[in-house]
Amino acid sequence: LLSTLDKMHEAEELEASNSSWVSQLKDVRLLLFPDADEGSEGNSPLTHVEGVERAVNLCLFCSQIGKPLPLDLLLRTQDRGFLRKYRELAVAMESTGLLHEVQADNVDTVVLDADHAVVAQLTLASVMPRRSDQLRLLQSLVDAVAWDESAFPGDRPNQDYCIEVLQAVGPRGVSEREFGSPPALEVVADLLASVRVNSARLPKLLLLEANTLRLLADRLAADYETGLQRCSDALAVLDVAEQILLARRPTGARNSELR
Repeated sequence: LLSTLDKMHEAEELEASNSSWVSQLKDVRLLLFPDADEGSEGNSPLTHVEGVERAVNLCLFCSQIGKPLPLDLLLRTQDRGFLRKYRELAVAMESTGLLHEVQADNVDTVVLDADHAVVAQLTLASVMPRRSDQLRLLQSLVDAVAWDESAFPGDRPNQDYCIEVLQAVGPRGVSEREFGSPPALEVVADLLASVRVNSARLPKLLLLEANTLRLLADRLAADYETGLQRCSDALAVLDVAEQILLARRPTGARNSELR
């Protein structure tokens, strides 16, 4: 924005009808970047602070799918030094209005959210246009969760939140349409596989992984051998989920998942 506004200021001739608009742009520039020098570039408050860009992008990603990121979980996704830098991030958020600290409904949790999902989507797309690259932001989220196979819903809020995010971007999720391309599905499958292999085998995520692999097989029709391998991998994941569920005490929820 700063670069664009500077280019507007450098225009030698402006139509009379645009003079008022340019004046407003100058006012906006001074409001957003009060300490910026004339003609300088890259002086956004979110620039030159290590780790802040990754943190902001992750918050924008979660906001665009309607799952604002809890502040405590954001801090867990970053390195140890990020907590010292959070004040700079908070000041930057306040000065730009890009993200806001909001009290989540019905729980004592502070989340970082944009004014609207479209604002988050357009902002993130401007710096990270590929959906597959956006999905890779979730790896830090997956790694930050202390996964527990025996936890019931509500026992580990961070685990529940991460599951909701993965379900939102996976097959039949609220954001399935945006993340349904083969490259995006590849990243979703990799994220789910990393949970299964490195952290926990949860039937919900195993079913999601199998469905993701099935969709990949459907959408890689031109690559017959790869499609068959994806189907084989999906069946293997489903077998793991079935064995886990068969070992549990029969309940309505367990029987539903098994079916």
